[in-house]
Amino acid sequence: MLKKIILGCLLIIIAICAWNWQWVKYGYFQAKGQIRVITEARPIEAFLSDPDYPDSLKQKLELTKEVRKYAIDSLGLLQSDNYTKLFDQGGKTLLWNVSASEPYALEAYRWDYPFLGSMPYKGFFDLEAAKQEARKLKDQGFDVRIRTVGGWSTLGILEDPLLSNMLERSDGALAEVIIHELTHATLFIKDEIEFNENLASFIGEKGAEMFLVSYFGDSSAQHLEYIQSEADSKLLTKLILSGARSLDSLYESFEDKTPDLVRDS
Repeated sequence: MLKKIILGCLLIIIAICAWNWQWVKYGYFQAKGQIRVITEARPIEAFLSDPDYPDSLKQKLELTKEVRKYAIDSLGLLQSDNYTKLFDQGGKTLLWNVSASEPYALEAYRWDYPFLGSMPYKGFFDLEAAKQEARKLKDQGFDVRIRTVGGWSTLGILEDPLLSNMLERSDGALAEVIIHELTHATLFIKDEIEFNENLASFIGEKGAEMFLVSYFGDSSAQHLEYIQSEADSKLLTKLILSGARSLDSLYESFEDKTPDLVRDS
């Protein structure tokens, strides 16, 4: 009887895998990439005690320790071992995201992930795999974009390390991305990508500003630089949204018989 139950369970698992083969394959390669990053990451203290590691980067690592402590102690984000290690990318790009939209419409294409829900992007550790996904979408008529990824979180599922390219950011931007990703690891609601990103962005930005004031001072160069960069970012966002509204109005004016040559012009 037990053998029949085990055999039945195995058949169910095989059937599920066969039915969701594309996601099984994708999940395997994503897990492979994530495991490599996690297993090859080294404790921050190992870099700090390395006499050959640049002092400028050591200062950044010391800052990440303070940011993480502030995020947990003062902002109430989840206590974990996230960002206690560093993965050295060796100057190479590690991650790429594929996103797409309907042609002549500001409507994002969405992937339905098991357990995570719907998301408007798909991540890859391999550029050729990302290009393959992009070609598939282009063949279906979608507008497609591939971009590099500067921050990374497994939503608290695994122990996320710092990525070495994160240390290239300014002090304020580095604090923001760490708090942003720690927010994702603290709270993530399935199928609510807009809420999740808005929440993480809000806490990341406000938390970074509060940290800079607490750590460097209200009139410090680090705080003033971050305030100015945030103002520039908001101005840029305003311009982009204005352009998006104009583009959306243009798309709405198209009729079914409008030729693509006219739409593209």
